Amino acid sequence: GAQSDGIVGGLQHNSASNIAKLLRDMGFNCVRLPFSTWMALTDPAISEERQEKTLSHNPELKGRTALGIYDAVIEACAAHRLMVIVDNHMSDGDWCCSNNDENGLWYNARWTEADWLEAHRIIAKRYRGQPWVVGQELRNEVRTAEVSKGKWVIPAWGGGGANDWHRAATKAGNEVQALNPNLLIVVGGLDYQKDLTGVARLPVHLNVPHKLVYAAHSYSWTHPGLDVSYEVLKGVLGRNWGYIITPGKPYTAPVWVNEFGTFHDCRKHTCEKWWPDFLRYLSEGDFDWSIWRIDGTNAHNSKQKEGGTEK
Repeated sequence: GAQSDGIVGGLQHNSASNIAKLLRDMGFNCVRLPFSTWMALTDPAISEERQEKTLSHNPELKGRTALGIYDAVIEACAAHRLMVIVDNHMSDGDWCCSNNDENGLWYNARWTEADWLEAHRIIAKRYRGQPWVVGQELRNEVRTAEVSKGKWVIPAWGGGGANDWHRAATKAGNEVQALNPNLLIVVGGLDYQKDLTGVARLPVHLNVPHKLVYAAHSYSWTHPGLDVSYEVLKGVLGRNWGYIITPGKPYTAPVWVNEFGTFHDCRKHTCEKWWPDFLRYLSEGDFDWSIWRIDGTNAHNSKQKEGGTEK
């Protein structure tokens, strides 16, 4: 739902119900479902050409808008007892992520912070009657980024300015909770969601307590050189975000590792060192996790060949 036409990826290969059943049969219990600010605010119609190309396995979805298709995917997940956490992945509808894609913050030259907040309100209101939607992720991979041609912004954790992610996340979380206090509010870290060190000095506090979840991402290329030993990897991840689950601290909260993965062909030796070490770290810390991602081919976007293998 976050890419160029607003259609959830994977529907070009199978029905929403079959995909949900496959995930449940594989033992998964939760899906992180991306959407863009553009998709939530405009609810675009899908051209006949795109419908024919992407919805042949889901003919009942032809004629629906992007949000209508998103509804159907959530309904399919609910029917198969899969929890859903909706994820504001992008501002524009397109591929994520790079420093110069103008989507590294929660706003850019086309979509303001107010637009982003309104998108979250739309999504929160739309699914507050759906009990299988259990959480709302406020933004994916906040990072230093070009927000318009030639204008670069470094996000901060604190400080109170326009680039203060802690401020913006707190505001958005409280607005979502005002509409649905049952939702988990998922707040990712800085620097492509790998840096939550600011939580130690400045935790997020929401109006509805015990609903905050921090989110971290990690890949083999996230921290080059961490395949030296398990202890080196453990030390870096612990300092970046693992420490947050330490009991009894002012900042103690769950951490959901909601993106990690490796190359499908195990190139660069990722399956030899980093992969088993990272799985060990997740297991020893008893972290909840989501692997990126279930649809292994590229969706419609401006950066990749549609239908190509996700790399």
